Amino acid sequence: VALDYQCGCIDRTGKLVIPCTYDFIGFFNEGLAVAQIGEKYGYIDKEGKQIVPFIYDSAEEFTDGLAIVEKKSGMGMINKAGELVIPCKYQALSPFINGVAWAELNNKEIFIDKTGKIVAEPAPVLFHDGLAVDVNEEDDMFGFIDKDKNVVIPYTYDFAEDFSEGLALVSLDDLNGFIDTTGKVVIALKYESLTESFRNGLAMVELDGDIPGYIDKNGTEYWED
Repeated sequence: VALDYQCGCIDRTGKLVIPCTYDFIGFFNEGLAVAQIGEKYGYIDKEGKQIVPFIYDSAEEFTDGLAIVEKKSGMGMINKAGELVIPCKYQALSPFINGVAWAELNNKEIFIDKTGKIVAEPAPVLFHDGLAVDVNEEDDMFGFIDKDKNVVIPYTYDFAEDFSEGLALVSLDDLNGFIDTTGKVVIALKYESLTESFRNGLAMVELDGDIPGYIDKNGTEYWED
């Protein structure tokens, strides 16, 4: 929540559990959330305790025990104790999936393991719920393949994101919806540009240019009154 342009957190009863003293607070993931004070980023726990010092120029949420952080020297990764496990030397860096992260170093794309060792080049395909987004080079349409490179969901979408919590965001004719791992459309393609993937059972959506709201996995919509 925000009060006088400062962010904090409430619990489900409405009790303020983290005072509104931060310039930004992100989603809690793996027990920690990115927070911002002034121009620097660090991490707090659900009680508001500062776990990782506010020394980074940017920071992302934790995934599989690691989080991407950035200093002037570049991007790297820390663990939940705040220890730097991947040096801040990369121009770009992705989270680890299946033990592999994409990185850019000295204007060259590489792929590293959790020790920073180069393990594959070009990228291995990264799978979520057993499927990976794939693009048909003939018409630039998106679909999904399995680990044997069989096309499981045909190339019928203008855009697609990886599966998250069993559903994948797909786009056609500038409208977004969600499919399951069989390719069945479970939430109709009717939402607009601010639509995001599911997180903790909810996805942010935009409809008819209105203020964004949320949907659950049944497609039930929650809009601000």
